[in-house]
Amino acid sequence: MEYYSISSEYGNRDELFKAIITLNKKRVEELKVRGVTLTEDVKNTMLNGGGSFISGSPASGLWYGYLTDLESVAKLDFVYISREIFAQTGEPLYFSNSLEQVIAKYFFNPDVFTCLLECYDQKKLNKTRIMKELIRKNNVPLLEKCAEHGWLKQSKKRDEMIDYAAEQNRPECTAWFLEFKSRTADLAAERKKAEKKQLAELNAAPDSALELKKIWSWERGEDGGLIIKSYKGEETEVTIPSKIGKNFVTAIADYALSPAAPRLKDDRIKSRADIKKITVPTGVKRIGEYAFGGNGYMWQRVTSSLSELILPETLEIFNDRQAAETAPRFLAKCGIDVLVVPDTPAARCYCIKNDIKFRFEEGGEIHIPFKEIIKSDELFAAILAVDKEKVEKLKGSGFTDYIKECLQKELYGIMYSVHREIAEVIANANADDRLFILQNLTAELGEKLYCNNHIHGLLYRKPELWDCVLKIFDTKRLNKTDEMKRFIKNNQVEYLAVFAENGCLKNSATRDKLIKYASDNNKTEALAWLLDYKSRTSDPEKERKRAEKKLERELNAAPPTEEELREKSNKLFKRMFTYEIADGEVTITGYKGSAEEVEIPREFEGKPVVAIGKQAFYPQGSGVPTRHRHNRANVKRVVFPDTVRTIGEMAFLGCNALREVVIPSSVTEIGARAFFTSVAITFTVERGSLAEKYCKANGEKIVYKVSL
Repeated sequence: MEYYSISSEYGNRDELFKAIITLNKKRVEELKVRGVTLTEDVKNTMLNGGGSFISGSPASGLWYGYLTDLESVAKLDFVYISREIFAQTGEPLYFSNSLEQVIAKYFFNPDVFTCLLECYDQKKLNKTRIMKELIRKNNVPLLEKCAEHGWLKQSKKRDEMIDYAAEQNRPECTAWFLEFKSRTADLAAERKKAEKKQLAELNAAPDSALELKKIWSWERGEDGGLIIKSYKGEETEVTIPSKIGKNFVTAIADYALSPAAPRLKDDRIKSRADIKKITVPTGVKRIGEYAFGGNGYMWQRVTSSLSELILPETLEIFNDRQAAETAPRFLAKCGIDVLVVPDTPAARCYCIKNDIKFRFEEGGEIHIPFKEIIKSDELFAAILAVDKEKVEKLKGSGFTDYIKECLQKELYGIMYSVHREIAEVIANANADDRLFILQNLTAELGEKLYCNNHIHGLLYRKPELWDCVLKIFDTKRLNKTDEMKRFIKNNQVEYLAVFAENGCLKNSATRDKLIKYASDNNKTEALAWLLDYKSRTSDPEKERKRAEKKLERELNAAPPTEEELREKSNKLFKRMFTYEIADGEVTITGYKGSAEEVEIPREFEGKPVVAIGKQAFYPQGSGVPTRHRHNRANVKRVVFPDTVRTIGEMAFLGCNALREVVIPSSVTEIGARAFFTSVAITFTVERGSLAEKYCKANGEKIVYKVSL
């Protein structure tokens, strides 16, 4: 077995680790005699895990590569590897659910189970579930091992196991548990403790720490206040306590009430998902990330019922506008409908920034963020409402910076809602009102309007708007040739006429390209219209002379020099890619070309291309213009040169047209989710290369072939 890592080279850099994982016992002993130890990077990963695989970090690559290797080892080899690494670290090794799944087939083997107890950190072991499984298997020797490692210290846990063994009709286990109890229990002390607990519960006030402990867990924070860590109740309307015992609650931890919190049991997930209303008390200053919402795989499994959240004025984000701008994503994806907040500028700022409906008191007026923005600009609101009298009065006063920015460029977050509102108003207005709105917006702005995603999407629903969009919007970024091809495909001749009227067929090369496209696709109506348009508007003599002149120029031109070819290649590179240069090496950071088959160049300006950056081809990457998203999504084939060493994480994420990828042996690092798509990809790789191993590790999703 050869060790490899999908997104790091730690394993190959650590001689001892590589020898252990490849079961080269002779080499392990030689290295130990020489005093060689594991590197700090490997030790830290073996003690702390690799974090999320999605993160694509080096530790993540090492840890998940390690798990992949363990899948193919025998039980005694797992024991050998674990004991050798444990001997090197001197501390219990990291244990995770992923590791448990990898060794599931021999988890209860006596040697393996003993090794787990002696070499691994037991915090993440579900001890109750494991002991119940041992009871069902009637495995008394391993239950004895559990007892030796303190799993039955608690009398409550021990009695629970006795009851379970009796229920499962396992007399041997029941007899062993009873004998263990008689040997180890102080029955008088246990009885006294139980009586004391019962008395305390009977006398406890409803808001006492003893009672609240049943439904909340908490810890003391650095400021002396309490941090709510987890909710264990089943109420659908939850009020977080302001005080527990003598201490005030000042913070809510990450995932505290989230149904998507890690390692939740199914019944807890359901009870949290059923929560409809949460009231956060006065005194709470901070709320952690995803405290009420969630992210990732777990969030996809649940549907939150949360519709109302009441927040106090003591929150830092509501008293400081800067804190509101940088607040943790405690509301992210929680499905909240209305937020009740204090009436402060910072609270309003937070809600608008996060595009959340809000009100200032229960039952009060609901404020909708994008409508608040529109309302704040009188002139803009009057234009959208076609209030001609008010527009005349306010003419020349100008738009607010927020609205101006929205009309000038593509924005994200809350501004998407403003874009959507403009598009819907234009879509639903009659022809006269539409013209009034667009002319006044352009006149007041002093330039053409930005054709954002919502306007572009609107044109697919209402192509009759193309005329006014071509006249009033800045359409430089739109690929008009592709749009006309779409009309040819649908034989929509009337819209070709609109494009022609707006000067989109002036270029004879574009026109002839479209004629060929209509002919190749057998679109007779569109072809007839284009040929008629050509006969009406073209000057055949002039075009013939231009073509002859061009041909003569090409025939008489001297062959291009190497310098000219290099310059042409560099210009093409700049047109197709965004890039960074560091230490004389080029990293491609983005794709902006239109080719469906992409051959990555070997060099740019004499410097080698060594890496494809994070999200370089990802269609939905942050800040990617609409036209580039379309082109990235249509890439079908990618060929890497032998200068490339790294393919960054999520580099081709979401490229769902991608069918073929050629990767040379020079590639030594492939980031997490680099080729995560919804389709099967054929990889051409070299034997023994990291790319081949990457294909094997992702065999369920990727078809690959090894080049000869």
